[in-house]
Amino acid sequence: MKYLTLVLTTLFFSSVFAQGEEGGASENVSLAELEADLALLGDKVVTGKHEEERLQSNKEFTLALEEMLYYEEAFEYPFEKVKNLSKLTAESEQFRLFTWLVPLKDGTFSYYGFALVKKKKGVTEVIELSDKSTSLESPEYDWLKPEKWFGAIYYQTFEVKHKKKRYQVYLGYRPGDREVQEKLVEVVYLDNNKLTFGDKVFETPVISDYKYDQRPYRLRFRYSKKVVASLKYKPELNMIVMDHLSPPDASFQRDWKMYGPDFSYDGIYWDNGKFYLKKQIEFDSGLQPAAPIERPKQGLSPSKED
Repeated sequence: MKYLTLVLTTLFFSSVFAQGEEGGASENVSLAELEADLALLGDKVVTGKHEEERLQSNKEFTLALEEMLYYEEAFEYPFEKVKNLSKLTAESEQFRLFTWLVPLKDGTFSYYGFALVKKKKGVTEVIELSDKSTSLESPEYDWLKPEKWFGAIYYQTFEVKHKKKRYQVYLGYRPGDREVQEKLVEVVYLDNNKLTFGDKVFETPVISDYKYDQRPYRLRFRYSKKVVASLKYKPELNMIVMDHLSPPDASFQRDWKMYGPDFSYDGIYWDNGKFYLKKQIEFDSGLQPAAPIERPKQGLSPSKED
């Protein structure tokens, strides 16, 4: 009897999770049912007490999410219960990016992701994003593919166009390490049905006191882990609005842990196929900083603990 029960149980789970000949998932169990388990795993990915526990939970989370993405309705499914997962659909509706991270015991993070790309006749392709940020010496100047990805958590997306080309712009966040965090502007597009990251569309040689050695493929904004800095697309302005980041003085140039907002704003706008920088824009954030006891240098005052 125990043997029969084991066989039936094995057959049941094989039926639920097995992929078809074309990589599609069996849909005997709804996405809503699977999402509940995925949400529990996602919570363990970020709150597990030990790194080994978090990494093991992440392996299970990755496999479970990949299986779900093969469902026909996965492209539109909200995944609302999975709190550790960012899911942003390109404005072109040609692809959708899923990104998340795992906190490591040394204060750094590892990044993970999937792209769900629409193909012909309603078929979707599931593509894993492999973070290679630790091996990229100068990611600002690299044209990247899914197997060589500069990992980040994407939190906003919008589209720009030039002639017949459509660029999907993703704004991302990297918590970094114990001293430095960063935000970035990433251009993602399909080239002959191949997903690519980065392009030479930035005419921004100097930005936030940092001069690029050549035209970059993506923009990076690194700053102290002690402060909060904003980088958001404002559709009413048709512009990316960001805190201007700078060190207390020139002696700390490129010492990113010393960078922070100086209470001025810059903008990045799209014109004739390129992004350009507009310095010192007038922008009312609606936020009034609390009066400090001592005047901070360039805004580098520690943020309050939550």
